[in-house]
Amino acid sequence: VDFCGLNVYETHAACLASPTLLLVSDGGADNCMGSAGWIVSDADGKRLVQGSGSVPGHDPRSYRSEGYATTSGLTVLKHICLFCDHINTLPLRKIYCDNPGLIKKVTYFFKYRLASIKCVLHSEYDIVYQVFCLLCGYQSTPAIRHVKGHQDSKIPYANFPLPAQLNVDADVLATCELR
Repeated sequence: VDFCGLNVYETHAACLASPTLLLVSDGGADNCMGSAGWIVSDADGKRLVQGSGSVPGHDPRSYRSEGYATTSGLTVLKHICLFCDHINTLPLRKIYCDNPGLIKKVTYFFKYRLASIKCVLHSEYDIVYQVFCLLCGYQSTPAIRHVKGHQDSKIPYANFPLPAQLNVDADVLATCELR
């Protein structure tokens, strides 16, 4: 975890001061290994905290890596709040991920009360359920949106909207961790 030059209390204060927080995650998988990268920024694009790590499991695929990246970012935000002795009142409004399948499954869990139970035998249930549980801890559930991945191969970085820029940065974090 990189607090981007701030300590944990300053990070918490900056997160609370922002009207909107964005969490953008990306994962990578190659050669029976998986990696995750994520970034939290304010609406102006100021990076507040970011992290990367390896993904546990035998031969994790991209789907699991993406889910693990989202889970990691949400878990760090939760623990920042716990460390600073506050309930989870951070203004996390949007989460961006470049895996539409993960977004669809997590969104489905919110459709009705037993939806998450209905899916218990689905592949990668553990990671999807963990994302769901962490999102349930917010007073207002953040919107989960799709961001197209790997756009940097066609368009200059400076021309991207903020979520796409953060996705490229999260991809760099995940790729560095994978290598």
